Amino acid sequence: MPVGMAALVLLFHYGLTPGLSIVSIITFLLPTVALASNLPRGARWTLRRVRSHTLERLPVMRGEISLFLCAGLLTQGLSAFIGAATGSEWQLFVHFGAPQAIASFLAIVTSAVAGLHPIIGVSVLASMLELSGSRQTLFAFVALASWAVGTSVGPLSGINLSLQGRYGVSGGVMMRHNLGYAAAVSLLVVAAILVLDGWL
Repeated sequence: MPVGMAALVLLFHYGLTPGLSIVSIITFLLPTVALASNLPRGARWTLRRVRSHTLERLPVMRGEISLFLCAGLLTQGLSAFIGAATGSEWQLFVHFGAPQAIASFLAIVTSAVAGLHPIIGVSVLASMLELSGSRQTLFAFVALASWAVGTSVGPLSGINLSLQGRYGVSGGVMMRHNLGYAAAVSLLVVAAILVLDGWL
């Protein structure tokens, strides 16, 4: 399914609907591909899966859904506030290159260690940047990497909270145990950022 989605997104973006944004293409393709991947087992089975997902799985994910909706609202709100306060003339970085990307990555991971969810750090950063097309890939990598590393060391991330509740492990102990992993992965992330920006 992921390979099919990637191929369809490329087909629609570069061939069939080049005027639509990637997010819009994914939004209308994902439900269609999910249904199509279930239909070979029969319409009744697919309908039962959709009903189960709607009535059981989605309510269980209400925390994650709320988090993403709030992060989107925070991003839009901060963008509007910064635009109104500065006359749309201010942004955090004039140019978003490797040094700025590395600094952003380290800031988001550090804030995650302090207890802020990485997606909030990513949202705040996104609201302060005005990126051209060539810079969006670098930003997307920074967002993904900081989220991955920040979640592992953030004592208040959803995964760590669920582990704490299920196994009774201290959040501080888990964070300390993950610091070595976070440091090693951070070095790889910094190297990847330098490669993406053409420094290596």
